[in-house]
Amino acid sequence: MVFEMPIFGQSQFDKLAEKATNETNVAEDWQSILECCDYLSAQQSRPLDCLRSIMKRMSHPHPNVSIQAIILLDACVSNCGKKFHLEVASREFLAEARKLIEKGHPRVVERFKLMIKKWSENEFKSDPELSMIPSFYAQLKKEGFNFTDPTKPQLPKDPNVVISDQEEEDIIKALELSMKDIRGGGGGGGPSNNSSMYPDIDTSIPNNPVSTVPADASRETSKKVSFKVRALYDFEAAEENELTFKAGDLITVSDDRDENWWTGSNQRGEGLFPANFVTKDLDTPIEDSTTTQKSVQFNDQVRVKFLEEEVTEVDEGKIDRLLHLIHEADPTGVTPDSDELVMLEDQCGRMGVLIDKELERLDRIQVALNTANRQLTDSMKEFLYLNQ
Repeated sequence: MVFEMPIFGQSQFDKLAEKATNETNVAEDWQSILECCDYLSAQQSRPLDCLRSIMKRMSHPHPNVSIQAIILLDACVSNCGKKFHLEVASREFLAEARKLIEKGHPRVVERFKLMIKKWSENEFKSDPELSMIPSFYAQLKKEGFNFTDPTKPQLPKDPNVVISDQEEEDIIKALELSMKDIRGGGGGGGPSNNSSMYPDIDTSIPNNPVSTVPADASRETSKKVSFKVRALYDFEAAEENELTFKAGDLITVSDDRDENWWTGSNQRGEGLFPANFVTKDLDTPIEDSTTTQKSVQFNDQVRVKFLEEEVTEVDEGKIDRLLHLIHEADPTGVTPDSDELVMLEDQCGRMGVLIDKELERLDRIQVALNTANRQLTDSMKEFLYLNQ
C-alpha cells in the first residue's frame, strides 16, 4: 500500500483518522482502522504526527468520535511497534490524557481509563523506556480514580443477596407454593406431612410478611426511587437517551442504581444524566454561569498574551540544549527530569508554530521563483524563434 504525504495542509493520516472515527459510524470501522495502522507501520510519517492527529479526534465534542479515536489509538499501540509506543509514553501525551480524564465526557473517560489500565498491564509493563504509562496509571489510582469496568457486574460477597429480578421472582413463587402446601396439608398451625425444603411457617401469626406482601408489590418497592435533585452545571445531551438541563434546574430522579449515570426527568423530557452534575441539597447556591464565563475568558487572554511575548523567534541554541538534556535524561524515571528540561520542552514546542509559518513562507517563495523561471524560459524560446 502506497501513501502520499503532503507538505502542508491535511495529511493522508488525518483523512484516514477522520474516516475511521466518523461520527456517523454505527460501529467500529475496522477496515479504516487497519489502514491507519498500515500507514503508520509504513514509516512514511512521523509517529508523533499520527499520534497528534488521533489526540485531536479524542478531544472531539461528540463522545462517539472520541470513543472511536480511543479504539483507533489502542489498535495502533497493538500493531505499530516501539517507535509509536515511545510517543505514547511521553509527557505531551500524558498531559493531554490527564485533561481528557479530568474534563472529558463520562463515557469517554471510563473507556480511556480502561485503556490506560490495559496498556499498563500489557504493552507498557516490562519496558523501562515506557515506564511513564504504568507510573501514570499508578498515580491516578493513588488520586482515587476508579478503574473497574462498569459493564461487568460486580458479584456481591454476601451469598444471601438477590442478584437479579428473575431470582427474586423465583424465590417469591417458591415461598407461595410452600405456603399453599402448608395450608392444604395440616390446616392452620398443625404439623404437615409435606416434604417442602422450606421450614414450616405458622400462618396464624398476624402480619406474616410472606403471606401478606404480594410478589409484584415487593419487586415494585425494590425498584422505585423518586426524589428531587438540583443541577450544579449545564449538561447538553449528546445521545437521544440523555437529558438536557441547565444549572439550577430541578430534576426528579427515577433510578439511581448506577453510581455514575442516573435516570430522571424535567420539563425538557426524561433520560440519563451524570450523577456528579447534580446535588441532593436543594438549597445549594448555584454559581452564576455568566460570571464564570467572564473569568475564564480573562484568564485565557492573559495566557495567550504571555505566550506571544515569551516565544518570538526560533532559538537553535535552546533546541540543541534540549536535545542534549533529553539524551542525558533517565528513561527509567527514577531520577526526575530537571526544571530546565521541562521549561525547554515547553518553549521549543511553542516554536513549532513559528517554524511552520517560516516553512510556508519559503514554500510560497519557491513557487513564485519556479513560476518566474518558467515564464522567463518561455519568453526566451519565443525570442529565439522570432529572430531566426
